[in-house]
Amino acid sequence: SGLGLQTEPGDAGKYELVVVGGGMAGTGAGLSGARRGLKVALIQDRPVLGGNNSSEVRVWLHGARNQAPYPRVGDIVHELEQPRRVHAGPGNTADLYQDEKKTGLVEAEDNLAVFFNHRANAVEMDGEAIAATIAQDTKTGRRLRFKARLFADCTGDGCMGVLAGADYDMTLHGHMGRCNLWNVIE
Repeated sequence: SGLGLQTEPGDAGKYELVVVGGGMAGTGAGLSGARRGLKVALIQDRPVLGGNNSSEVRVWLHGARNQAPYPRVGDIVHELEQPRRVHAGPGNTADLYQDEKKTGLVEAEDNLAVFFNHRANAVEMDGEAIAATIAQDTKTGRRLRFKARLFADCTGDGCMGVLAGADYDMTLHGHMGRCNLWNVIE
């Protein structure tokens, strides 16, 4: 290319599961797959895990978990969750989100390789199935090809599904989900 970047992606290896997105869903999926014996690649476009529940965004975990009829759903989230909470204001500091705890849990898994600062931005198809995803290092521009049997789109915006040609729907114009968090300090 004119920028001096590689044109053909390098080989990141073959995995059984590639999880794209290192928020809580992706981190949980990666840990669960690895603990069940799958060779997993977890691709995260940021330098930390947790997505909204990271030091970068600072939104606390909520929601029903560990309830019937699935009493074990939520065990991994409980492992990742922080013990202290400050919901708003200047007390809601980055250190409360324990990014290093999430990273430590992921890096302790022998079957899981995490790729921080990599943005998945292309897919290769085999018929109607994803055969590989291409991720680009957000700092160096280096591109890697991740081959797998299974893929999980945990991006939060469904971009892998869109790239693969899956059907999708978008929220109507003028409607926004309840996902705003503001902290204004003079």
